[in-house]
Amino acid sequence: MEQPDRAIKDLDQAIRLEPQLVMAYVNRTGSYGRLGQYERSIQDADAAIRLEPKISQAYLNRGATFNEMGRFERAIQDYDQAIRLEPQVALAFANRAISYTLLAKDEKAKQDIDRAVRLGVDRRALQRFIEELISQR
Repeated sequence: MEQPDRAIKDLDQAIRLEPQLVMAYVNRTGSYGRLGQYERSIQDADAAIRLEPKISQAYLNRGATFNEMGRFERAIQDYDQAIRLEPQVALAFANRAISYTLLAKDEKAKQDIDRAVRLGVDRRALQRFIEELISQR
């Protein structure tokens, strides 16, 4: 969603009406992450996982939050779990490749990039994104 503040308000309302609505927590995780509210993002991912332990999107979102925080090893743990739950999700491999790259684990990053590409990710776009991240460090 392009307006994370508005999305959070809408998702707050959905959660008030239905506190067990797992996808509301998952989606709010992403919105908090886009706003840099990392602790709230992690709390919502944790809540989603408590409600539905096999929801890979919660692990993906929490992994992305940990990546943003520079906690790459922790992010990899979440991407590993997302892959165990749904091994055909290209985004999990692409995101894990980013974590591995930022940890200078280039061989593992290459393997994940190759897997992400086989699952439909554009290799050039992913490599450009990774190069941009590296240049910002």
